[in-house]
Amino acid sequence: MRVRALVSFAGKGMTVARGAEFDLPDGVDWLQAGLVALVEPTPAPHMADVDRAVDPAPAMAEKRARKAAK
Repeated sequence: MRVRALVSFAGKGMTVARGAEFDLPDGVDWLQAGLVALVEPTPAPHMADVDRAVDPAPAMAEKRARKAAK
């Protein structure tokens, strides 16, 4: 799980700076201890509009059908 450090600290063989984002190691309670907060996943910039993308095939098929009916 991706987290962001709320404070600087050292533990589990690593040093973490305040604001650093990293994957939470297994077996640590840093989230419960309040040292880190979950990072909400965000889509990559090049994928931001994928949810709003429209498949043009049905519209094109409808347009071809109207043109053929003329």
